[in-house]
Amino acid sequence: MTAFIQLVDKLDAANSANEKIALIEAYLKTADPSDAAWAAWLLMDQRRRRTVTSRALRKVFSSCATLPPWLLDECYAHVGDTAETVTLLIRAGCLGAGDALEDGEDRGGSGEDQCASPPGGVKKKNQNDEELAALTLGEWMEREIPALAELSEEERGRRITGWWRAMPSESLFVLNKLLTGGFRLGVSRATVVKALARAVGVSAAAVTGAVTGGFTPSAGFFAELRGEAEHNLKRPYPFYLASPFPGDRAGSEALERWRIEWKWDGIRAQIIRRRGQVTIWSRGEDIVSEQFPEVAEAAEALPEGSVLDCELAAWDWNGAGDGGPLPFNVLQRRLGRKRVSGKMIREVPVAAVVFDCLEAGGEDLRALPLERRLEARDTILAAAGASAETERTAPGGPRRSAIFKISEQVHIRDWEHLEVERRGSAGRNVEGLMLKRLGSPYRSGRRRGDWWKFKRDPFTLDGVLIYAQAGSGKRANLFTDYTFALRDGEALVPFAKAYSGLSNEEIAELDRWIRRNTTDRFGPVRQVKPERVFEIAFEGIGPSTRHKSGVATRFPRILRSRPEKDAAEINTLDDAKALIR
Repeated sequence: MTAFIQLVDKLDAANSANEKIALIEAYLKTADPSDAAWAAWLLMDQRRRRTVTSRALRKVFSSCATLPPWLLDECYAHVGDTAETVTLLIRAGCLGAGDALEDGEDRGGSGEDQCASPPGGVKKKNQNDEELAALTLGEWMEREIPALAELSEEERGRRITGWWRAMPSESLFVLNKLLTGGFRLGVSRATVVKALARAVGVSAAAVTGAVTGGFTPSAGFFAELRGEAEHNLKRPYPFYLASPFPGDRAGSEALERWRIEWKWDGIRAQIIRRRGQVTIWSRGEDIVSEQFPEVAEAAEALPEGSVLDCELAAWDWNGAGDGGPLPFNVLQRRLGRKRVSGKMIREVPVAAVVFDCLEAGGEDLRALPLERRLEARDTILAAAGASAETERTAPGGPRRSAIFKISEQVHIRDWEHLEVERRGSAGRNVEGLMLKRLGSPYRSGRRRGDWWKFKRDPFTLDGVLIYAQAGSGKRANLFTDYTFALRDGEALVPFAKAYSGLSNEEIAELDRWIRRNTTDRFGPVRQVKPERVFEIAFEGIGPSTRHKSGVATRFPRILRSRPEKDAAEINTLDDAKALIR
């Protein structure tokens, strides 16, 4: 694992993206294929179930540390990262008396006692230390770290402290990062993709397609990249993401060059049917087939080799005509569940609103112009409707063939009419409008110019700051997570938490104010004088039984400070409930 540790150190010191790409490429070309695959997986910050949580790692260290637990907590609060905190304290000599790990010092073995030093203080290298030094990155990830799950809490702590005592100090940061599962190092996914492409000798687009939806870190991964292995039938294509529409573009181009659709308020998904298998992927690269079983079942009627890009939205099938979309907070009841019940399917009906076709008959259509892809979409959905059963997905729900809705074109007269429709989109339970350039291909990621999202204005309410909590990482020593309240009679009721929207200068000023105006503390949370008023923006609002206020906001953020207002002038809880209505 030495070469990977050296790569991490070099990446930490690198300043430019090109330098990082070159470093990763050089490592991937010389590393064992299994180690190279694991390195790419880790640098992309892929996640699996953690064997050791950050809290558990701090507990292991605290059981052997020479400093009191409160001081460990203060150190962590300042650094903001468990792996880095524990590493710095071990290097400072805080792992038991006389156990600072200095370069060149003899290191003790794994030890029978988790915290005790060898008798007489004599430290000698043993076979275990040499074996640890020889372990590859793949062996750590596939054998050593997963084996901790089979141990008791005491045995796990003993094993980890043995590693700390046996390994060189320069290895500890990477080891602790591997243990806690988070590996963010300021390296973007795109940087790793470019390095992989250069190392393997394929296009960046091919690598993007191979890693979208996740991949298994193994020597076979590189064989697949080179086209030596069968294509993963379940894998989605990289999603094409729209950019916010710049206001100064309005009126600068002829509307005839654009296809305009509603921006549906659900979750983005790709529906894949290949070789008799149906898989539904979310934009977050999670398989959500079991959260939307009626959609997966209806997709079995799609022709072979079909991939549709769509929005899964809550849908009122009992409404006039074919009904219409329901607010996003209705759909939220389904999200995050491994399975949904028949009752949930009836209470939260959905539709798959299809707006693009990426594959038809097994052929990749992404390079074709938008009009050709839409023709393929319509053909596929017509074929599915002709072959699908007429049975309904649930009582009161749609026929299986009808669960797919076509995202129709919105006919706009001129730019002024476009603005009118955008402002009125909230009443339709959509987020705004999409503008797609006619003739455009389906690209990967966020590429400006062909797809624009023209969202409606967010909802806003004025709230007063009542609680604050320190952030994490680089903001661990600043109060950056805020809770805001509305008035309910004479009481203040929390209604939203936000941690974005302020500049660095505004955060620093507010941090100083919070420290001077704290009235109480609850663990890491500080209660402050209810004096600072802010305008809070959010994309949606709905009723909630989980929150004391009875309302839940979607994507809340700070729009601006309102120094001219005091707490008596903020919005009320009734104002928030009126927005729901």
